[in-house]
Amino acid sequence: MRNVYPTDQVIHIWAHQGQASARNSSNVSFDDKLLYSYSTVIAQLETDTTGELWAFLSSERLTPTTGKHVSSSSQATWHLNQFYTPAFARRSRYGRTINEMIDPAVKQALQDLDYGLTHKGLRAATRAQAIVVYNTRRHDIMRVSAAFKITTPDMVSVSMDGDSVAQYLIDVKAAAEKKAAAELKARLKQQKEDKAQYKAWLTTGAGRCPASFVVRGQDQFTIKGDKIHTSQGAECPLDHAVKALKFWSSRALSPFGKLFEPYHTNGHKVPLGIFTLDSIDQDGTVKAGCHTFSAQEIQRFIIQHKEVLGL
Repeated sequence: MRNVYPTDQVIHIWAHQGQASARNSSNVSFDDKLLYSYSTVIAQLETDTTGELWAFLSSERLTPTTGKHVSSSSQATWHLNQFYTPAFARRSRYGRTINEMIDPAVKQALQDLDYGLTHKGLRAATRAQAIVVYNTRRHDIMRVSAAFKITTPDMVSVSMDGDSVAQYLIDVKAAAEKKAAAELKARLKQQKEDKAQYKAWLTTGAGRCPASFVVRGQDQFTIKGDKIHTSQGAECPLDHAVKALKFWSSRALSPFGKLFEPYHTNGHKVPLGIFTLDSIDQDGTVKAGCHTFSAQEIQRFIIQHKEVLGL
């Protein structure tokens, strides 16, 4: 079995547990449920008492390279239950128990709350934000505890007064709008610079899809040799993709693929390399793990590569 892949593909295989281990050429690898950046565990997969898969991800401050690996692991597992924890100390080469991943998260949440409520000079809205963050974190911790049926941590819910809530909501809305506008401006600027690279990747498979064109829930794909490559960096054999596209087309109930017979994997599987086609929605949207492809994107791909695909 092949064991060396590009970095993004290694992380996708880990997220889907497609094989027991894999690595890139230098600094990313996984062994069963543990994902490593160099020799440090940065993420761990665990199955709860109901059979649901959870991704426990590092929330620690990391080096720039390892930070990118953590970000990629987050993107590759967004379709799973996720929980961020400061449990993964640097150079840690072993996994953690559920309690070992929850306990430091509880400690960090209580410390942040204490700072937010007692530090001098903080505005009322800032204190309110600390409470909201704590309550959200508490909810996440309780959810994990319930899922894995472990002792519930001693964390009480904290309330805010009406004025603090009102001011907090005003500040949050303003900050979110400002951040969104700045991110959109930066993204559009970067897309202008990346346009040639993006076009080359989309039409010929050359290089990789620029980060400025990678949008969660709006994945794209191209052909590179005998493989399909997605905008997130995952790949699958071309012949698997052809079979999946034929299956997708067979579910169409109306001309031009505007209405489809819904599908969800249940015993019957449509393989995509180490991945699986999970579902087809009524509008033709396809989901495969952390990837989502619209009917429009699939139709574009088929038209563009019709001769190669033989469709």
